[in-house]
Amino acid sequence: MSKVYSRTDIIDKRQRSQTLVRGLKILELIANGKPNLSVRELAEEVNLPKSVVHRLISTLEGERYVQKNSGKPGYRLGTKLWWLGCAA
Repeated sequence: MSKVYSRTDIIDKRQRSQTLVRGLKILELIANGKPNLSVRELAEEVNLPKSVVHRLISTLEGERYVQKNSGKPGYRLGTKLWWLGCAA
């Protein structure tokens, strides 16, 4: 019996951007109901060094994919993700 391969099986892992995958994991974590996590807590959740998560969050915030919560710790999805969702 032959195995059926999905598109993700076919894409060679060497062609994937590790940084992009890490940033997407952070976005998914925030989207899945964990909006009040600090950078340290996010780092623990995605099993990455705090310095890496800080750099990713800073980039995502600068590009408006996430926004820092006002009055409480953590981040929420930003306006650019809303815009992308509307365009999909």
